[in-house]
Amino acid sequence: MNKEKSTEWTTPSTIKKLLLRRFNRGDFLRDSIVPALPYPLEITLKYPQGRALGDNFGKAMAWAKLYRTGSDAPPYTVEWSQINFREVGRNSIPVKVMFEDAEKVAQFINKRKSCDLFSLTSGELLDRFPKLTTWVYNKPFLLLELAPVLSRLIRVTEWILNHPRPAIYLRQISIPQIDTKFIEKHKKVLGEWLDILLDSSQIDTMYSGVKNFEQRYGFLSKQPIIRFRILDPALYIVGLSDIALPADQFCALDLDTDEVFVTENDINGLCFPPLKRAMVIFGRGYGFDYLADAHWIRQKRIWYWGDIDTHGFAILNQFRTFFPDTQSFLMDYQTLTAHRDHWVEEKTALTAKLDNLSEQENALYEDLIKGRMGKAVRLEQELIQYEYVWQALNDRLSVLD
Repeated sequence: MNKEKSTEWTTPSTIKKLLLRRFNRGDFLRDSIVPALPYPLEITLKYPQGRALGDNFGKAMAWAKLYRTGSDAPPYTVEWSQINFREVGRNSIPVKVMFEDAEKVAQFINKRKSCDLFSLTSGELLDRFPKLTTWVYNKPFLLLELAPVLSRLIRVTEWILNHPRPAIYLRQISIPQIDTKFIEKHKKVLGEWLDILLDSSQIDTMYSGVKNFEQRYGFLSKQPIIRFRILDPALYIVGLSDIALPADQFCALDLDTDEVFVTENDINGLCFPPLKRAMVIFGRGYGFDYLADAHWIRQKRIWYWGDIDTHGFAILNQFRTFFPDTQSFLMDYQTLTAHRDHWVEEKTALTAKLDNLSEQENALYEDLIKGRMGKAVRLEQELIQYEYVWQALNDRLSVLD
């Protein structure tokens, strides 16, 4: 039985699909940057041979006819082979097609417009910034997407190269047809280019990612606002107790307090009773970079109050990377068991090992992970009875009348 199927013979449509796959991988666009493909580009055909030619002669001749060019010749040349078969005599069979150059390939797969646009945009970008050759080679399709805004991206990049680490807000960059929203939208690609083009001394490698674009390249950024309450009336600042400041101004303070509480729930922060020589900072969940420069806090006794769940302990663990001597507040077995009626289920519990917890905290954390207290137990800090909080504060400090 003849196992060869005529549908397996290479057709012009098959060749087009093959070349389109290679185009979509970026092969032909990359080759225009770093030539590596051999031209003429040859594609060997799978064609009918031996007994299959005789058994499928009619189909084979119809297949071969696909490669016979008429007035509308395709952009490739065909290599033919003479085959002499006893039953059917001598016949010409196409065995290979050849594309003279990349332009012929682009014409055949209907990608002339994309290739021409890539040639134009890559030329425009690399004429200005030759160091971006590798970037263009690795991201040819991204460059095509950027074509409508490429000239503006080039102007922004040139401005930053001429004004490294300018210590101004992005809003203050003065370039015709460029606004803050445009730069915000294209931070990722601008960052990729600047990492290549700027001198390493002009990049703050402590920061990375789109969110830290300003810090990485020396622009001013919107400061997070830190809200805090001074709990001792004797320490109010010109009569003010509830204050919100940009992080850099807060870090520059040196308030004359002994106790610093940090709580994640705003209402908890507002409900703290008056305490002698104490203050409370309204937390922001994960991430404490904004407090890293508040060195004066390290001279105080710090208390952290979070939810009793795996994430609460993870945030406490992270907070201690900045303030190692921090004590936890109401994050213990006694508080948890006293409020059993207020337990809820933690939706996405953590299982990571936390290195900055005390022995007792870690034991409770492990119990929560393994469900020893119940399935995914969680006690939110705002559900702890106020009288319980007041008594805990009074046991540790002096609640003022």
